[in-house]
Amino acid sequence: MHIFFVFIFLGVFMATGLSSATSTISSNSPGSIIVNAAGSTGKWRITSQWNDELAEKVVNFLTKNPFEFYGSGSAPNLKAAQNLVKGARERFEAGVPFSRFPVMDKDGRVIGEFAIGFDDNPRKLQIAGRGIDETQHKGVGREIMKWCFTQYIPELHRNGIRFPVLADNQDNVAWKDKKVVEWLDLRDVVVVATVHPDYGHCNRLLEKSGFSKVSEITKQNFVGVHDGRRNVYEIALKKFL
Repeated sequence: MHIFFVFIFLGVFMATGLSSATSTISSNSPGSIIVNAAGSTGKWRITSQWNDELAEKVVNFLTKNPFEFYGSGSAPNLKAAQNLVKGARERFEAGVPFSRFPVMDKDGRVIGEFAIGFDDNPRKLQIAGRGIDETQHKGVGREIMKWCFTQYIPELHRNGIRFPVLADNQDNVAWKDKKVVEWLDLRDVVVVATVHPDYGHCNRLLEKSGFSKVSEITKQNFVGVHDGRRNVYEIALKKFL
C-alpha cells in the first residue's frame, strides 16, 4: 500500500549532537514539529498539529475507551488523560518529534493513538498504540508501523534530528527546558515494545514489522485486567537508515 506523507520542519537540530556537554532541548530545537500523514485507503490519518478541539477529542477518546491489553486495562481518569495530551502537545511545540499522535478517520473522529516516545532506558525509544475495535484486522496498525519506520524515522534522520538522552529527575521540568546529557545518532537507537503474551494480534504485528523478542517480564503484581506478564520486543533503527 502506498502512504501519503507530508512532513515539514522549521529548522533542524544541530548536526554536532554527540557532545557530552549538557545542553537543553530548546538549545537544539528546530521549532514546532509539523507532521501530517494518511493511509492511501483513507482508513487513518495522524497529525502533530494540536489545537484545543483536537485535544478535547483525544481526552474524550482516552477516558471513554478502556483497552484490555494496554497499561492496566482501565481507561485513564480525566486528569490523567489531560496530562497525557498536554505532554504530547508540549513535546511537538518544543521541537521534540518523539511523542504521541492521535489517529483519526477521514471525518476527523479519533479512533486510536500511536506513540513513539521515551523508554525507561534513557537511550532507547518505546513504541505503543491502541485503537477501537472497528480498526482491528484492517491493516491500520500495519500501515502506521510501516509509515513510522520507512518514512517518519528516515525523514528525521535526513533532517539531522538526533535522539536526546535526558538527564535524570526531570519529570516536573518543561520539555523545552529539559537537560540533555547526550545526543545520539538515530542509527544508534533501539526501539522497544512490550505486549501481553495473550494479545496475539499485536505480537504478530511486531514480529511482521521486524521486531525480535528479546525477553519476557513475569512479575505478577500488575494492577488491572491482566497480570504483569509482558513480551519485550526490540528493533534497531539502523535497519531503516
